[in-house]
Amino acid sequence: MSTRPHRIRGFTLPRALRWTLLALTGLYLVYLLLGNVFLNTPLGPGSINRKPEKFSMHWGTAATWWPGRVALWDVQLRGQTPRQRWQLDAEQVKGRVGLWPLLQRQVHIPELRAAGLSGSVERVAAATAAAAVPPSAATTRPAWRLDFPRIVVEQVRTFRFNDLYVQGSGRAEVGFFKQLRGGPMEVFPSTLDLSAASVRWKDEELLRQSRVQASFALPRHRREQAKGLDVLLLSQATLKLQGNTAALSVQRDPNGRPRFHNAPGQGRADADLRWSRGELGRGSRLQWDAPLLERVAGQPTARGQVELRMQVDQDIQLRAQVPHSVGEGVTLDADLRLSGRQVPLRAPRSLLPRASGHVRAQWQFATLKWIPELFPNAEWLALDGEGLVDADVQVADGKLTAGSRIQVPQVKASAAVMGNHIEGQAQADLRVDADAQGQLAPSLALRMQRFVIAADDARARPFVDGRDLRLDVRTSATARDVAGLRDTTTAHLVFSNAQVPDLRAYNRYLPRAQMRFDGGSGRLSGDLQVEPGGKVGKGWLRVSATAARLHMAGLALRGDVDGNVRLQRGDLKGENFRLDASTLDLRNISFAGSDGRQRSGWWARLTLDDARMDWTQPIAVAGNVRIDVRDIGFLLAVYARDRDMPDWIYRIVDAGQAKLTGRVQWHDDTLVVDRLRASNDRFEVMARMRMQGNQRSGSLFAGWGVLNAGLSLQNESTRWHLLRSRQWYEAQPDLLR
Repeated sequence: MSTRPHRIRGFTLPRALRWTLLALTGLYLVYLLLGNVFLNTPLGPGSINRKPEKFSMHWGTAATWWPGRVALWDVQLRGQTPRQRWQLDAEQVKGRVGLWPLLQRQVHIPELRAAGLSGSVERVAAATAAAAVPPSAATTRPAWRLDFPRIVVEQVRTFRFNDLYVQGSGRAEVGFFKQLRGGPMEVFPSTLDLSAASVRWKDEELLRQSRVQASFALPRHRREQAKGLDVLLLSQATLKLQGNTAALSVQRDPNGRPRFHNAPGQGRADADLRWSRGELGRGSRLQWDAPLLERVAGQPTARGQVELRMQVDQDIQLRAQVPHSVGEGVTLDADLRLSGRQVPLRAPRSLLPRASGHVRAQWQFATLKWIPELFPNAEWLALDGEGLVDADVQVADGKLTAGSRIQVPQVKASAAVMGNHIEGQAQADLRVDADAQGQLAPSLALRMQRFVIAADDARARPFVDGRDLRLDVRTSATARDVAGLRDTTTAHLVFSNAQVPDLRAYNRYLPRAQMRFDGGSGRLSGDLQVEPGGKVGKGWLRVSATAARLHMAGLALRGDVDGNVRLQRGDLKGENFRLDASTLDLRNISFAGSDGRQRSGWWARLTLDDARMDWTQPIAVAGNVRIDVRDIGFLLAVYARDRDMPDWIYRIVDAGQAKLTGRVQWHDDTLVVDRLRASNDRFEVMARMRMQGNQRSGSLFAGWGVLNAGLSLQNESTRWHLLRSRQWYEAQPDLLR
């Protein structure tokens, strides 16, 4: 048997297959050449960066070995939206691009890997953004879609979001979908794991040598469905961190606000937080401890530990403690439980009704508007600006309980009462007590060391300057009876001897053509009960002045004025008051009499009976008046300003004191006096008059024993009625009905 080996014949490919392979090889070589030329010449960036104001991408070198697969080195991405500017830098990026989806205007990258990544996001001003990102031209073509289901980042290094800066070493996996031109977006479940991380806020280090683990997912949605913080109401996230923090020191800034700064020393932070669609997950926790240092005689001195604790079960439990700082007057001890796990991102103050526990603190608050808001229906009272608060309060379901107190040594306070604006620096003392029936009685005591009063529509021109104003606000409703609280919030306002530099400021409330101040200064005092809504219920106001200049019924007067207005609300809904027992005293008055002689030492006292006032503009007053006068010289001077009078009428002027009664009505610029009667044991005088602007009309009767006369007045014209003068006067119609 032969042992010679068999000959193996050579394998020959079919001709068509050989040409196909050669063609494919040629195409591959062409792709390899053109693809790498495209990526490594200005052709690549030029085709991508068509709108650099919105998006740009640059790289150092690039390579592609297979259609759809690309590797880039030294990559820089820049972009800007209407509100934010962002950038990403990576040492290397590798990925595969779906070519077929490109024909459907979709960038689909099933997997993208990057290394050495740094990034930043910062807000831009609206005006800057509008100039940098012009509106897109209208188009009917479908918007491009970006689909990146998996982006793996090795060696995450730094990231900055506005003033927050994170640096470390770690790994991230991110996925997202976005349709341009306002289309929907989605963030697929994404993770971040950083070690040896440091976190800074502006120039302050928050964490160092820390481990940060986070995850985030956001379902597909459009911008109109969730904007800004509302996006978090759709998202799910977790955050775990463990790391060291600096110690803290506390100092007050020029405005008195406490400011915490990093100091040498070490604290510790430990957190495990879970977030799901607007609420914290059960088991979430946060713990932070740091030493608090204070400079004493130039040396840092330890004051204890700043502590912050949060535990989440069915509710949110918060515990915070800042030890007392002797030099800066700062301390905090709070232990609160917030019912439920929801976190109101847009309205954090809505957490207050959910809070129960205690807070003891000395703290500088940026705003004190919340203190008057503890008294519903007290919108007429305001505490403006910031201020130091010394508080020791117990809270149950957002309401202060008995024994709670809040003190503010100094705050800018204001109150709107009867169309006037009262403003000044004040001390505030809020307390919550319980009455014999166990009902809560919150009270707020305000003491203004210095205050001014101005008309509500002219706050820049105050007309009263005073000291030591006291305002006590009180309510007696139970904590459960909110409706009752709104109905029982009252206040007591008291001040005395406030200076009125120019009495003419009161002319806005007077019928100026008939009664006004022409000069002088005085003092104002008041004692008012303020009802819900800032309406005055009852009380009194007193204006006093020495050597004041007045204009009354066309006559110029000079002397002392003392007006005491007693108010008693007559209409719970309107601005109507009873003025019974209100008085006006005129003393040491000088004026020109009807006989042409200058009279001095005249006095009168006016008292209102059954009188009403409507405070709404224009002011209206109507009622009965009683007047005690030294003599009736002023009354006669109003009617006749020349010597064309019987001689015996001049003698009535010197016939002694008299008592007058009548009715009066004043509305806007019109003053009416009707059925005015003056008498004593020697004479009798009756008068009526209407004064409106520069117009005057009226009638007068004077009797002295068997002598009597009547006088009619029409502006400056007078006419005497000497026969049957009483009958003539009594036949005149009443001016007031």
